[in-house]
Amino acid sequence: MKKFGFILLVIMFLVYGYQGYEVVRKYKQDDIKVKTSGRLSDIVGKVASVPLETPDNGVVRQVRRVQTDGNHLFLISDLRLLQFDLSGKFVRQLTPSVSDGEVFFADYALDADHHLLIAIDSQRNICKFDYAGNLLSKTTLKQPWRKLTAFTYHNGYFWMSAEYLVKNADNPDSYQIVHSLFQFDADMNEIAGQRLHIADVGRFKIFESYFVDELLADEYGVYAYTSPNDMEHLLIDTLHIMHHEELPFMYKDGFFGAACIYPVRKGKRFQIATNYQSINDNYTFCFDRIDHTAYILQKGFKDNLQKTGYIADLQSIDIYNNSYCYIKSGASLSKKFPDRAKSNNNPVLFIVTLKG
Repeated sequence: MKKFGFILLVIMFLVYGYQGYEVVRKYKQDDIKVKTSGRLSDIVGKVASVPLETPDNGVVRQVRRVQTDGNHLFLISDLRLLQFDLSGKFVRQLTPSVSDGEVFFADYALDADHHLLIAIDSQRNICKFDYAGNLLSKTTLKQPWRKLTAFTYHNGYFWMSAEYLVKNADNPDSYQIVHSLFQFDADMNEIAGQRLHIADVGRFKIFESYFVDELLADEYGVYAYTSPNDMEHLLIDTLHIMHHEELPFMYKDGFFGAACIYPVRKGKRFQIATNYQSINDNYTFCFDRIDHTAYILQKGFKDNLQKTGYIADLQSIDIYNNSYCYIKSGASLSKKFPDRAKSNNNPVLFIVTLKG
């Protein structure tokens, strides 16, 4: 048995070594340009500015999960689920219910087909709202998950990634954390689930991280995205992924029933990864498939369109990664929004459409 395991390990090293060689050869033949600085206009075709009105119960900060549908704009700020219109006017805060006390919404998804918002609170209740803020229904997830990590709506279904504990096969007295992708129907009935694995990037990996930042989609289906701690291998990993696009990905046709976690947000033209969670590992990575240019940036893209300095964190607001956003406040707004530059409590949200 040990001999078989050793032979299998050798075969895996040879396969990954050959794949790595093929990608490096393609890298050289395609004459990839690597840039350590870049302007926002290099990747962006259009920018819309949304000066956000201050809500009734506190300022807007720590913005995440920005989504739009028509004139409706939603975002999470300091554990509050807020609704604006696209002029920046504050509309309302969506809440689970008055009786829930400290319960807050952890994530949400927009069902643009029916103009509904479905939010998950910190007690794993699923609340369905219309865009007028009316609570239409409330149900509770019964799945024995340890932690829900991401949530989205795509192609008529809701998708969630979650961690749960399973007994360790080698040591029944211990447990391991497993991360999986789940599919739900419109009534939040579970349809299917697949275990998440790191996508094949052509490198042999013994240890894998299953943390998920977002659930996104491409022409093959739904996949998970996580930002790597560093960008040391992002270019070669991205080239490998694109080089093997003609092959079925695990999350579509299934490889031992596995779904995939990718190190980049995959777009039609641009492959983007950002990490601004820690001081030492900040980066913006972007690969342009048409110009064959890789941007490997420590400070982010220079905003030569709105003159707000450097963009530290591009957040995707489109499941197919065609649109992104960034938020600025204070002195960085002095050129275009001088009236808002005096305070960090009056941010402007910028929505960008990437070049096609």
